[in-house]
Amino acid sequence: SAQDTTCYTPQTVLGLKGPFQTAVDDGNGNLYIGHSDKGLSIISIKNNFCKNYRHIPGNQNSLPDNSVNVIYKDKSHNIWLGTNNGLVLFNPQKESFTTFRQMEDNEHSLLGNQVADIKQMNDGTLWISTYLGGVSIFNLLENTFTPPAQAIFTRITASNDGHGLSSPNAQSIIQDSFGNIWIGNYRGGIDFISHTQPLFNTITYKTEKYGHNCNKQVWGLWADNNRQIWLGGEGELGIYKEGKEIEIIPLNQCRLNKQTHISVIHQDKHGDLWLGTHKHGVAIYHPDTKRITCIGDDKDGSLDILCFYEDTDGKIWIGTQSGLYSAYNRELTQEDKINRLLTNKGIRSILRDKNGKLWIGAKGLFLFDDKGQLFQELTTEQSFPIRSVNYLR
Repeated sequence: SAQDTTCYTPQTVLGLKGPFQTAVDDGNGNLYIGHSDKGLSIISIKNNFCKNYRHIPGNQNSLPDNSVNVIYKDKSHNIWLGTNNGLVLFNPQKESFTTFRQMEDNEHSLLGNQVADIKQMNDGTLWISTYLGGVSIFNLLENTFTPPAQAIFTRITASNDGHGLSSPNAQSIIQDSFGNIWIGNYRGGIDFISHTQPLFNTITYKTEKYGHNCNKQVWGLWADNNRQIWLGGEGELGIYKEGKEIEIIPLNQCRLNKQTHISVIHQDKHGDLWLGTHKHGVAIYHPDTKRITCIGDDKDGSLDILCFYEDTDGKIWIGTQSGLYSAYNRELTQEDKINRLLTNKGIRSILRDKNGKLWIGAKGLFLFDDKGQLFQELTTEQSFPIRSVNYLR
């Protein structure tokens, strides 16, 4: 009701100046008011008296700027100010201001000096939105008693890869009851950060094509013992670790070229990587020398490779669109005996079981004994429920 409303104006409060753009009650009988160009005012509600603080040139403990955009009281009752010249922590007892600013040579400093909003999240961190910067995250526990120049901020910047903000002009931040974080941007819509990790993360693997930033094709994948992911792409072999690009290896050796697609990758027990290509045959990448060698003669250079399997004796079985091949001591051999027994030559999966039987998956499943004799064939004609066997393990 009108009787419960108290108006604080320059006419009713001694020393108060206008205009105002933000205000916060500190819970101790004081009302903090931020001005657009007249600094910070603190009204004693009991005494109806106002004290004003402004920037004092040459005094590093004074307010750094007379424009106070936001005032925020955290869970520990600290008073934070967002100004046009940095993030400020106010000490009411000493009446002093500690300022955190962006430093060009420090990637851990505040992301921008024009602070638009300040919010504390459920985990206790302070999130600061800045104009022409993005969002800075300040861990209060880790930065206790840390001088401003040594304070560490975590940055969230704008990017086009789906992992950053849609705009560098972050204006407002809020955390909802579920723990999700919403960031409002100037002319950039709203960004949403879920409280739960997504089931899938997208790794950036892009290129400039026709003047646009396009996703590259990934045909084959391999995870090695060094926690690296090898990507079989178009005209290149990529190496990633922990979501970051380590190296891109162009396919410009032997018969490979920029149109070569790596469909399948296998690392043998010696550490070399076997590259199965689409209609360019088999190649081997040697990590120690960073060289690529191709195996087989010219006619083998048009093979469409679908799968690899390394046997216990070191032989590499190779499934192709035109039948089974093998490689021993890097010599490529066409397995004519087995191929003659296959009713379908598009081999997509190979496995040797503990009893020595060789399983071959194609359009149907073919089982061979250790002498290379076919003893069972399972296809849809024999009421086998699967038309194409793409993977065996």
